[in-house]
Amino acid sequence: MKAPSLSRFPRDKPVIPALLSIAGTALPLYVLYVLVGALFASPQPPPPGSRGPGIFFLLLPAFAGGAAFLVLLTMVFSIFLLFDARHHKAWGAVLTVWWGLPSAYLLVVLVIDLINGAQTATGAQVPDWTGIVFTPFLGLAGGIWGFFWHTGVDPRAWTLPTIAGTIPRG
Repeated sequence: MKAPSLSRFPRDKPVIPALLSIAGTALPLYVLYVLVGALFASPQPPPPGSRGPGIFFLLLPAFAGGAAFLVLLTMVFSIFLLFDARHHKAWGAVLTVWWGLPSAYLLVVLVIDLINGAQTATGAQVPDWTGIVFTPFLGLAGGIWGFFWHTGVDPRAWTLPTIAGTIPRG
């Protein structure tokens, strides 16, 4: 009798890389939450002497739509990575580039913040960042892992006869 496997995830699908890249959407989801909250907030009375709400009120739906598009597109790429294991290198590369840009930006901002915080008169200051800011790094890790993930099956061996041979005949 064979001992049960420690891993409950299927070995033929990149489950953990897809979950990491889905976890990377926490920051864009939070931005979407803030923008939609501002979009549906109760209107404030204009200050005396002003003409109206200004141009920001007109751009807010565009920002909310853009954030929703970014979240949706990332989720779609992550789902493709999960269910299209045959093209995991392509989806892993897309997610690596997708999450690599904000991760590089956040890394530069973090380093600059650490350098500027270290030069204050009160001594070393640590940036007061919440954990959600670092979720693009999870997405980047999922994309890189999805790119290098290996099923142990040679994709060149997938021909119509070998695929047809795996279909149970009933």
